[in-house]
Amino acid sequence: MATKQAEAKQAIATRQEAEQTLARKGRLLALLGESVAERDRAASEVQTKHSPVIKRLTDEIDVLDARLQDWAEKHREAFTDGKTYELSSGWLRFKLGPPKLVLLARWTWQKTLNALLAFPAASQWSTYVKRVPEINKRKLLSDTRDVDGRPGTALLPEPNLRTIGLRVDQDEFFEAESKPQAALQYVPCP
Repeated sequence: MATKQAEAKQAIATRQEAEQTLARKGRLLALLGESVAERDRAASEVQTKHSPVIKRLTDEIDVLDARLQDWAEKHREAFTDGKTYELSSGWLRFKLGPPKLVLLARWTWQKTLNALLAFPAASQWSTYVKRVPEINKRKLLSDTRDVDGRPGTALLPEPNLRTIGLRVDQDEFFEAESKPQAALQYVPCP
């Protein structure tokens, strides 16, 4: 770094030095361009070479995940608390996604907003409406959580949420996680 700064401070004294410096910069830029292009060509070749194998493996993994999920859904009673099943080579799991607000039947976001706006401005409900009348879904969702994990301490309990046409829900998704050491013992890999 010190050398770079020292070199940068060397003043160009003549037009000829300026010409030489600019010509050197031009050559360096050309070499840099060639090096970058060569690197990109090599990376493209490697990517092209490995893409079919990566695609085949990814497609097969997707098929295996679908088959595992199908089996897991048919044998849900064997899962611990309905969520986890351990095999010698890994775990099959049903996990919950993040909480989200879901409209009750026959409710729309506009109807929920109108219900919120119908309460007096000083009510607890006013904090859930943004200034441009828009529902503050993040705050609504946040206030449905129990304080410090203590049950029954939510600022906005589920029954209160229903008065404005909402409920809290979580999507469930499936995951099949391999134990890398175990998987390599049983299955020959290409």
